[in-house]
Formats: sequence, structure tokens, C-alpha cells
Amino acid sequence: MLCVGIVRCAGADAPALSATQVKALFLFNFTKYVEWPAEAFTSPTAPLVIGMVGNPELAEPLRKLAAGKTVNGRLIEVRSIPAADSTNRCHILFLGDVQPSILPELLQPWRGEAVLLVGEQENFTRLGGIVNFGLRDGKVRIEINTAAAEESGLKLGSKLLGVADLVQYKR
Repeated sequence: MLCVGIVRCAGADAPALSATQVKALFLFNFTKYVEWPAEAFTSPTAPLVIGMVGNPELAEPLRKLAAGKTVNGRLIEVRSIPAADSTNRCHILFLGDVQPSILPELLQPWRGEAVLLVGEQENFTRLGGIVNFGLRDGKVRIEINTAAAEESGLKLGSKLLGVADLVQYKR
């Protein structure tokens, strides 16, 4: 599992991670297992930005994980975004506590953009999201819409695809 590398150093007697901590680990590790096209960045040294909409309790553990870390020479920056506004440049956009009725409207401006759209709502991938968090048997699982990732120009690594349930919904 993607989270194993970080959790492994915690030791055998470490307490189980909460769902929030597991989601933060996944979001952090997505930076390592997704490849963005060069034009997704404003410069060769521009940071990789994770935008957070809703679910503020997830932002802090993610900020702690990302503090001072780089991926492919880029700093990882976590930003809280008040609304899913496509003028807020980011590479991963997490849409947390959003009302399902407005989800299609929030996803629309991001379609075809080189942004990994991550959510935690029922039907998120069916509506055009790329990665969705869900619970199965009390554990956080991820579902990936491979067609939406391809349309966005993102290349998903085999380690990421290997731990996910794969679906293909055309947007």
C-alpha cells in the first residue's frame, strides 16, 4: 500500500492511523506516483501545489507531512482554497465536505486540466473526478477513474494503480 513506506517506521506497537491520517498519507503520496505534464507548472522549480476545499481537519496533518519535502525537485505546498476556483493554480485538488448537488458545477472548470481531482463523495469518479476516497471493511480505499486521468494528461504510476479499484467513466 502507498502508506506502508511512511507507516513502516512507526514500529509494531504504533496505534492505528485514523481515516483522516490515512487520507493525508494518500494525498502526500499521490505527489510521488502521478506524473504531470511539464506545462502544468509555471517554471521548472515551481512548487507542486495541493489545494484543499472543505475538510479542514485533513489540511493540518497533510501540511505536517509535506513540510520541507520535495518531489522531483519541487517543494510540496498545501493551500486551503475557499472554493474550487480554477484561478487557484494547483496540481492536486481535494474536494472534501462539498454538497453532492453542487459537485458537477465544482468539477466542470477543471475538466481537461492537468489537475488530480480527489474527493470523498459517492459518485465522485462517475461525475468526472479522478480519485475518490471511500471506506470498505473499516479501511480507507481509493477508486480511480483512469479515463478522467488520461483526459487530464496525467500519468498514474503502477504502484498507485495497484492499490486502487479502477473504473473508466467518460467525462
